[in-house]
Amino acid sequence: MTPDGGASRRRTGHRLGVSRTVLAGILLVAWISWPVLGYGALITAAPFFGELPTRQQQEAASRLALAAVGVGLLGPVVGFALAGRGSRLRVLALVEAVVTLVVAALVLGLGLL
Repeated sequence: MTPDGGASRRRTGHRLGVSRTVLAGILLVAWISWPVLGYGALITAAPFFGELPTRQQQEAASRLALAAVGVGLLGPVVGFALAGRGSRLRVLALVEAVVTLVVAALVLGLGLL
C-alpha cells in the first residue's frame, strides 16, 4: 500500500469496472424485449375493424416504436461502450446490434414490396 492511498484507488476502480459490467449485462439482456415493443407499436397503430387509430393510440405507438429502437440499437451500443476490452459482452453487443439492423432492414424491405 502506498502512502497516497493507491490501494484504495485500485479498489474503487475495480468496483467501478464491476458496476459497468453489470450495467452492460443488464442492457444486453433487455435487448430481448425490442421485438415485443415493436410489435406493440404495430398493433397499437393498426386499424381495428375498419376504425382508424385515435391520436392517443398513434402517440402511444410512436412511443413504443421509439422505445423499441432505443432498446434494440442504443442498448447494445451503450453496452459495448461499458463493457471492458476483450470482454465477451462486447462480442454479444456487436452481435445484437447486427441482428437488430438485419431484422430492421428485412422488415423495411418487405414493407416496400
